[in-house]
Amino acid sequence: MASPAICIRDVSIANNSFQITDLWPNRAQANPVVDPVAQGPRYLRQPENQLPTVDQNGITTNSTSGLTSYILITAQDGNPAAPTPAQAKLIADAVISEMRAGGALTALRLGVIYGNAVAGFSLGTGSVEDILSILAGAKFTLEVGVDTTLLANATATRFDSTVFKAVNENDSSFWISVARGQLSTAISEELVVCYDGAGNVLPL
Repeated sequence: MASPAICIRDVSIANNSFQITDLWPNRAQANPVVDPVAQGPRYLRQPENQLPTVDQNGITTNSTSGLTSYILITAQDGNPAAPTPAQAKLIADAVISEMRAGGALTALRLGVIYGNAVAGFSLGTGSVEDILSILAGAKFTLEVGVDTTLLANATATRFDSTVFKAVNENDSSFWISVARGQLSTAISEELVVCYDGAGNVLPL
């Protein structure tokens, strides 16, 4: 299964101002020789959602980061055809709104959200894992000069691994935190929403 995700619901929370400290091992206490990679403290980030621009041939003319950029080169309709930047933004806004509301983001649910935002569109080559990562603060950047009309654009290389680290699904401290720790409190206060790798809301 893909990595779980911790997403900020409260739009007023600034990047890196909210941290989860009960994930083990804590970086300040971990012994790099014998302990696994430190999971905490984890600083949470808001999702980015900048609007790309394209020329008359569908080639990007600016460098942008976020969910709209990802959807622009992965979503497709039944023809198949890629969305325009404006259509991609409508879909991205709808996905982010669902996350802010604490709703599920499974592949089935995302398909409904896409189609309701812009009729006929689906995830295409996009994945739940990528979308959850972006919503959790991963930095996805679409550079200048990309042909957005192509439906087989590579996405993995456009994620900046220095900005965001995925939650280890085998980290028991994450699941304990969701059940009765800091994440449980943040969930109940509607500050965050946590997802399993399939996009189901945690706790199940």
